[in-house]
Amino acid sequence: MLATIPERTSVARVSGFFTQIYAVADTEIRKLRHDPSELLTRALQPAIWLLLFGQVMAHVRGLASDGGNISIFWRQAF
Repeated sequence: MLATIPERTSVARVSGFFTQIYAVADTEIRKLRHDPSELLTRALQPAIWLLLFGQVMAHVRGLASDGGNISIFWRQAF
């Protein structure tokens, strides 16, 4: 006869979820304590990607564009 695996309760699932969140957060905090310059790198990377790839994508002919300015788009989005 096969043994059945008991269904996890919702409390156990929520507890496991927060345990995983804590583990990831703890790992990231340890990384930042070990190398604080990584915080600067993590802060600058999105800006660099936007500047670099924004310019590249602006010159790709295959992308549909109404010729508008991207800064106007972002101001309207947020």
